[in-house]
Amino acid sequence: MTGYSEGGSIGYDFATIKYVEFLCGDANRDETIDLGDVVYLISYLYKNGPPPDPAVAGDVNGDGIVNLGDVVYLITYLYKGGLPPCSD
Repeated sequence: MTGYSEGGSIGYDFATIKYVEFLCGDANRDETIDLGDVVYLISYLYKNGPPPDPAVAGDVNGDGIVNLGDVVYLITYLYKGGLPPCSD
């Protein structure tokens, strides 16, 4: 979204705002939360794979960092009926 406003004697000011839409837990950005996201996070954490983009998409337990706890949280959600990502 881009807009403008009058800046007084200096003319117009322009601003651009980018909204990043993401599904929390969808680390691989395929618009679903599944085993692929677990594999993506493990690859990122232990195989120097690309980070989740945005990083908060991989922070499924909401503690501010992407780590093994997020992988466990996601597995618990997918296979044990745990809370959905980012619900804490």
